[in-house]
Amino acid sequence: MSSKAGATPEETVRMLDEAFNRGDVDGVVSFYEEGAVVTAGPTAIVRGAVEVRKFFEQVLQAGGKATELKTRVIEVDELALYLSRWTLEYRGSSGEELARQFSSISVMRRQATGEWKLVIDNAFGLMVLGAE
Repeated sequence: MSSKAGATPEETVRMLDEAFNRGDVDGVVSFYEEGAVVTAGPTAIVRGAVEVRKFFEQVLQAGGKATELKTRVIEVDELALYLSRWTLEYRGSSGEELARQFSSISVMRRQATGEWKLVIDNAFGLMVLGAE
C-alpha cells in the first residue's frame, strides 16, 4: 500500500511511522525523495531509492515499532529541519522485547504538490559523530 506524503512535516512523519509500524515497505519508501540519504547505522549511509528500499525491507523484516516521543520542526521556505526523540521497540535475537531511544535529525523538502518528503533521514542523530 503506497502512501502520499503529508501536508506538513509532522503529518509526513506520523504517516511514515504508521506505514513503518504496519510493515509497509512501499508506504515507507513513498515518504522519501528519489535521491534521499538515510543513515542505516551510526556509521552507515544508504543513498537513493533502490538502496533506501533495500534498507527498509531488511529493517521491517525485524517487525519493529517506532513511536515519536517529542518533536520540533524548524521550517524555512521549502525546507524543514525535523528533530525528534523516538523509541524503537523490537524483539531481540532470543525473542525478548527490547526498546531503544534515539534522537533524530532529518531534513524535508516541500514538493511541488505541497507534500513534504524526506531528503536526509538521520534516525541516529548525534550518534553519527561517534564516541566523545
